[in-house]
Amino acid sequence: MVVVLSQWLSDVDHPALHAREKWLSSRVFDRAPVDVVTVAPGWFADNDLAALEPIAQLGLFAMPLGEGLNAPPSNEDIGRVVAGVLADPARHLGRTHRPTGPSLLSPSEIAGAFARVLGRPVRYRSASLGLFLKVARSLGLSDFVLSQLRARLALDSPRWRSTHAPESPRPAPAAPEAARPQQTTAEIPSTPSLST
Repeated sequence: MVVVLSQWLSDVDHPALHAREKWLSSRVFDRAPVDVVTVAPGWFADNDLAALEPIAQLGLFAMPLGEGLNAPPSNEDIGRVVAGVLADPARHLGRTHRPTGPSLLSPSEIAGAFARVLGRPVRYRSASLGLFLKVARSLGLSDFVLSQLRARLALDSPRWRSTHAPESPRPAPAAPEAARPQQTTAEIPSTPSLST
């Protein structure tokens, strides 16, 4: 059995090379003579943490995220989903899981979390895509990563979070949906919410 880490928006026609590569690697595993479980998260919480230095120095969380909602999974959330799959693989074979964080958050709520942790005011402002990419480049992000961010945020901003979020927060994992084996939710003990 193989557990594949993909991404929610992987697609053959996606403008970002990374998303197309994820789609292609999924097709390779579809044809491989091995059982596969795919874990395909959306926007990681870690993406917001990439801006921590300017957030801490300036008290400003400026990204082109609009005002919608997202339930971003942490790296640990994703790891727990993978560990749950590996602990009971038979229940998950052939399925795709989308881990999410425990609740839907607006960018302003994420700024509030930064403020609590940093012990200082932090406010959210929706930044232009051009400014965001200029700052990201100055922080050393590779052209490959910038391509992914440019395509993802240009396609979806400012509505991306409300469009690419679970319909509601799910504090407890949902039961599997056997009728849709490629797009299911899963019950994995001690994990964040999972949605399709």
